Amino acid sequence: MVVLKLFLLGYVIVTLFMVILNSIFRLRLSHQGIKPCPKISVLIPARNESQNLQKHLPLWLTQTYSNYEILVLNDASEDSTAEVLNTFANRVKVLTGLELPQGWFGKNWACHQLSQKASGDIFLFVDADVAPNGNAIETTVATLHQHKLDAFSAFLKQSFTHWTSKAVIPWAFQFPILAWPPLFLSRFIRSSALSIGNGQWFCFKKECYWNLGGHSTVKDSVIEDISLAKILHKNKHNYRPFIAPELATVTMYQSTQDLQEGLTKNLASIYGKNLIENFIFFGLFLALFVSLFFYSGLLFIVVLSAFYLVQLTFRQRGINFLLIPLGLPMTLALFVQSLLAKRNRQLYWKGRKLG
Repeated sequence: MVVLKLFLLGYVIVTLFMVILNSIFRLRLSHQGIKPCPKISVLIPARNESQNLQKHLPLWLTQTYSNYEILVLNDASEDSTAEVLNTFANRVKVLTGLELPQGWFGKNWACHQLSQKASGDIFLFVDADVAPNGNAIETTVATLHQHKLDAFSAFLKQSFTHWTSKAVIPWAFQFPILAWPPLFLSRFIRSSALSIGNGQWFCFKKECYWNLGGHSTVKDSVIEDISLAKILHKNKHNYRPFIAPELATVTMYQSTQDLQEGLTKNLASIYGKNLIENFIFFGLFLALFVSLFFYSGLLFIVVLSAFYLVQLTFRQRGINFLLIPLGLPMTLALFVQSLLAKRNRQLYWKGRKLG
């Protein structure tokens, strides 16, 4: 037991140290405007997104940047998405998605169709549940220019509509991003270990996007964002991930059922391309769980300190510490469910079976 406790203590201290380094030395967005202003295409795939589009399209239409277009693709929605889009038709380019071809996943096919119709020099793929800040497009263009990037992806501030998301999402997504990959090294080196991406906000220079083959290269990937990041790295494009809560806020899941379906689809694919990697990442989560629940004192304090620093970095306010211990076992349970679903090829999202 002493050996286990020493091992866990070393692990959580290294984790805290990594969170501190990533929080302090992470790459920052640029806010310096550039002239002339290249045209940017904001590309939004939408399947059953009527409520999000009603709330968020006005935010896209009132950006400080002057030279941009907005394209939204209605991907066989079964709600009132089409009706909502009709109310914006004079200010937004509305596309009707074609039938999903064999071998494609829905979002990837929607993004591919959007790219075919975009006329900008820069492509910005965003989800319909993203609420941008007023200067988000301007900051995106400035960041590409100032950092001399071909592409970048941003991890955004989260908004929660129910307690299950507030308990689970910080552990499932935010904590691992800052605690495990050494993102602070991305300004100095290029490594596949740093090839993480977020499809909620993924920006490309047009020529870079077409050079790597666009979404057709990841047409059957459950985690197309991470797959695109790895292809960018493999092809030696200048790509960086950013922790960027100042860009926008995203509400990933509207209900506990959506959360369960979404994480069942994603977790096993995000954390490992095979069972060996899956079990390694599961072990990392499990070690945090053991440290938090079965030991008191220093281990408990270090884990909570790391978690709190992650939340400060993502500008998450109103942290409910009562949910912190609850969220970790829930994340572990969803990880196991995701492993089983991936193994049995029972992955679903928005009424479609994947694969």
